[in-house]
Amino acid sequence: GRANDAALAQEYLEGREYVVDCVSFDGEHFVSATWAYCKTPTECGFIYDNTRTLPYDSAPDSLQQRLYRYVFECLTALGVRNGASHCEVVVPEGDQDSPCLVRLGARMHGSMGPALWSKCAGREQAQPY
Repeated sequence: GRANDAALAQEYLEGREYVVDCVSFDGEHFVSATWAYCKTPTECGFIYDNTRTLPYDSAPDSLQQRLYRYVFECLTALGVRNGASHCEVVVPEGDQDSPCLVRLGARMHGSMGPALWSKCAGREQAQPY
């Protein structure tokens, strides 16, 4: 192996973690699924207990719409114009108006997410509306 000569540290954010999966075409972004991670603290950090889907909410001040606006800004700022994306966002406790991007993957949702969402919504992330 090779020796590492650098490290990357990431601040831990207290708060609820959400996933917003999108599909983009010519710089226009469309939400395909929204998830909430439910985590349980342990003496070693935390474990992911379960993940639940969030229903669509069109109210402009809803959590979902705030997440969508923020994620769309992140996708645009990072140059995602076409394809699937998987964004993980933490909303700090007590500050619902300050979401923070934890990870943006220019890829489809992994693990069992696509199969579960297909059962819930009748389509997968990569299928057109």
